[in-house]
Amino acid sequence: MERVIADFNRDLETFVEQRHKFLMLIPCSDGETVPVLKMLRGIEEADASDVFLSFADECNHIDAYISVCMERLREEWTLANTYAGENDKDPLPELPPELFDGALPAAERLIRAFDYLRAQLPPNGGHRLVWVMCPTAIGDRGGLINLLNQIVPADKTVQPWMRQVRLIVRDVRYDLTNRRPGLCDYPRVWERPIDLSQKQMVEALDMDAKDPTKSDGERIQALLSLAIMDTGYNRTKDALFKLDYCMGYYQSVDDKPMIALVYNCMGDTYRRQNNWIEARDHYEWGVVTAADCKNNTQLYHSVRSLGDTHFKLKEYGVSEQYYDQTDQMATHLLDPDGKVDAMMWRGLSQEKQEKWQAACASFEGAATLSRNLDMNDKLQTNLGHLKRVYPRAGREDQVDGLKEELKNLKKG
Repeated sequence: MERVIADFNRDLETFVEQRHKFLMLIPCSDGETVPVLKMLRGIEEADASDVFLSFADECNHIDAYISVCMERLREEWTLANTYAGENDKDPLPELPPELFDGALPAAERLIRAFDYLRAQLPPNGGHRLVWVMCPTAIGDRGGLINLLNQIVPADKTVQPWMRQVRLIVRDVRYDLTNRRPGLCDYPRVWERPIDLSQKQMVEALDMDAKDPTKSDGERIQALLSLAIMDTGYNRTKDALFKLDYCMGYYQSVDDKPMIALVYNCMGDTYRRQNNWIEARDHYEWGVVTAADCKNNTQLYHSVRSLGDTHFKLKEYGVSEQYYDQTDQMATHLLDPDGKVDAMMWRGLSQEKQEKWQAACASFEGAATLSRNLDMNDKLQTNLGHLKRVYPRAGREDQVDGLKEELKNLKKG
């Protein structure tokens, strides 16, 4: 399995680097979209010179899916400009209104998005835009393939808007021996299926973990993947045994990023069993280790998890501090969903301490960002919190306005 993943990672990196292919089409099952997205995220984190944008929403109707992609793009644009404002940098230009015009064909909106984003890339240095459409479910495959046929040339033509763009799209899994000729045979298309089915993955990882011809690091990596699967299936004893073994290895070679990762995995394992004390201790060790090696991804996960853990332990003053740190980190890591959630949970922590005005400010911040980014579910949740907290803060006069907005949201 390690070889399967390594080969796929290598092909992804090659696709981004090369200049002859425009589209990589990845046939895989719904259950394989998460590991595929994680591998893409790993390439993104290792490549600071290119712009990666990934869209993982369900594709049940192609026009609606492209509309969601554009809203996700607006979220990224908003966070990027927030960061620019906080750091005295020039903001990005306004997004073209045509991107959000549902009356325009999906293909035209996508091409205009490529054009806008290409214009923001630095002129020198070989920077690229990597646009990833990896729906977790595909209910409108015909619409998706039709969209790709409209934008991918059947010959070796290169349209101006294709330059510097790499398009990666997930397709449903199909029998390669019986597939019909067409899109996959175009010269600018790279068809790259992957099979990460659970049975094959577990068997392959188990073989890798026991293979004496592999290096210690390769066998431990396979064992760590098995431990994470054990955690997902609540096989706590097996998971912790494997994680403890992995920890011993990574400590022996002083691999601090991996030590931080294993601490986080241990915390997650205890958390699934509602063992909040052990979870807290392991997340805290993960924070110390991740901060020491400046691993912001692991640090973000640990800090956010510590907020959840201290909230469960009813240590609301501490959880408030961790959620505040999570809010700040989410801005820098361009995670709008994480930012909204952090502000909301900070507000809940403040409410538990009867810090009514502070709680209002947190819920208002979460509601404002949700409103700006069309996160209607999160907006309704935070308006509900404000409806409850406003009277405690002496702001009863604002409740009627909330009720009206909530009413309109439910109608929509």
